[in-house]
Amino acid sequence: MLPTKGVALLLAAALLAGASAGVASADDSPQRQSVSPRGAHAPASPFKELHPVATRSNSAAAKAFALGAKAQSAADPVASPTPAASKRPAVAPASTGVSASAVLTVPVITSPTSGAGLSGDATVSATSSADQVKFSASYGAGPVLVEITVAVVAGAATSALPTWGLRGATTITARDCVAGICGAATDTVSVTILNVAPALTQPVDGQKFTGSSLTASAAAGGGGIAFLVDGKITALDGSAPFAVQILTSAVGRGTHAVWAAQCNAAFTACDWDATSPAAFIEIIGLSVRIKAIAPGVISPNGDRRSDAAKVVYVLDRTQKVVVRIKNAAGSTVIGPLNVGNVGSGTHAWTWNGRTRSGAVAANGRYAISLSTSARIGGVYVTGLATGSVRVDTSAPRVSGVGATLSTFYPYRDNYRDYTWLRGTSSESARLIVLQVFDRTNRLVRSSSVSNQPAGGFGFSWNGRNNAGASLPAGAYGFRFVVRDSAGNERVTSKVAINLSPKRIRPVAFTQTMTPSAAFDYMASGSYWASSSGGGAQVLWGGDSNGVGTQFDLAAYSWPMPSSLRGYSSVRLEVCSGRAGANGPEAASAYINPTDYNGLYSLTNLGNAANTCYRSSGYATGQAMSGRTLGWVVGNTNDYFLSYWEIVSFRITGTRYVLS
Repeated sequence: MLPTKGVALLLAAALLAGASAGVASADDSPQRQSVSPRGAHAPASPFKELHPVATRSNSAAAKAFALGAKAQSAADPVASPTPAASKRPAVAPASTGVSASAVLTVPVITSPTSGAGLSGDATVSATSSADQVKFSASYGAGPVLVEITVAVVAGAATSALPTWGLRGATTITARDCVAGICGAATDTVSVTILNVAPALTQPVDGQKFTGSSLTASAAAGGGGIAFLVDGKITALDGSAPFAVQILTSAVGRGTHAVWAAQCNAAFTACDWDATSPAAFIEIIGLSVRIKAIAPGVISPNGDRRSDAAKVVYVLDRTQKVVVRIKNAAGSTVIGPLNVGNVGSGTHAWTWNGRTRSGAVAANGRYAISLSTSARIGGVYVTGLATGSVRVDTSAPRVSGVGATLSTFYPYRDNYRDYTWLRGTSSESARLIVLQVFDRTNRLVRSSSVSNQPAGGFGFSWNGRNNAGASLPAGAYGFRFVVRDSAGNERVTSKVAINLSPKRIRPVAFTQTMTPSAAFDYMASGSYWASSSGGGAQVLWGGDSNGVGTQFDLAAYSWPMPSSLRGYSSVRLEVCSGRAGANGPEAASAYINPTDYNGLYSLTNLGNAANTCYRSSGYATGQAMSGRTLGWVVGNTNDYFLSYWEIVSFRITGTRYVLS
């Protein structure tokens, strides 16, 4: 029967358990002392030859255990108190906020003034007490089109703001900056920008072209120039002198309009409202166009994979075609090669990747040009088309070939059921093939992936063949075949792996140990070795004065046998020796063996002699740390002097092994 104060003690247990959380005090840290817990008032014990080994004063956690045990209801043998909070001190998270290094002021724009007209590289100036001033220009609240950051010298920042490519009503904005951080507050002025349109100097109106290209040039005060043909941007030049070459084949035969537009040097803004007058020209030329070069990367090594590149081109009329191929240094390796007069339509010419001497071209990129010529109405005209191809005769390098598990167990029990076969390629791969062989070198499994970037790659293998059937246990080997974009292949050496027939199986276990072997420390009271010997222990409760302040509470832990997948049905038994004396109130509970926190499956123990009392519930993960199980046992009679003898503990459960 529980004492009449049981209900009140149950409520007090929750409060005391909460009080035990937080940073461990000196009273809460394990210690061993050879002193008597009873002092001069301890009466003669019915158990002879007891020897105190370790003592500890009553902690809040120990009181919570005692009070919780007293309030344990016989009608609910598996009830457990709420675990106490962790004793580890809380750690405040590190701050991640970054504050501005300085309070930013607002600059005052002194030039230009509101309503001013600007052009070209316009002077801007502002007074400021900051390190720098950032000036920018935009159309009202629209995006920034141009900006500059200017250092403040003697309280003022002055520089030239390029307005090329801007036109009309524009907002000039200034903001202070300190240590690279610019404030949100600004000063603004509204101005009008009027830049002079550029002058197209080449070509001139009415000019005729028969060559493969034409020169377009313009005169402007700064910024950049966009050259347009028939309303489409054809070429850009961001610095003077503004001149570009335009392929006539890209424009096409016939009459075309060419003009120039003023932009800023970055071409983020262009003044399309003020362009140069158009020059109308006529191209009397040949249209030749390279439609495709395939493959774009070749490996002329005779393996019949990407050994040659086919150049597909289109002509608008019969033309004489001459082929030239140059390396990256500009040296000619093929040509001039006269293909002859070729009629209109689509045609193809193939390069075998060899030079004029017949040697395989060195690795690198090569420029292919088709120069054409013909007479039209007695006028000699030409055409030009260009493209490129890359030669690569080096196979990719493959490193780091291996398996995450050299031995795996494909039983489908979620324990190492598959292994990851991996490697690293030095370049992008058109194809990667996994090949798995048995001990007779028979291919039993293959898999592939295409178009993989350079770097790591891998395949998962579950021990099955290409048909999905399980393969027999034994030794296997795998390798990779890695093919790059030019068709070069690298076949790796085989790596051994082992397919095991074992699988996870449950195995019951029982462990028996003495209190002295499993003892960790006294949470309250003293450790008393029993005169019964064999590592037995006696737990005291109460004192001879009936004050109600003394009881023994001991913490224990024990490593369970190894297990590959945790444990199940783990349960503790506490075995008594001689019968309890003077009405002890013994109880046990699981506890976390790392920080000795929490009480789980609180169980009242009887007073019979030579009896093993089973815990009211199975141990949960909260009472384990890895393989170690933790528990406490105490004599919770803190009022009347009593004794309870422990002779052994027994742990039963199920572990999981490979077999």
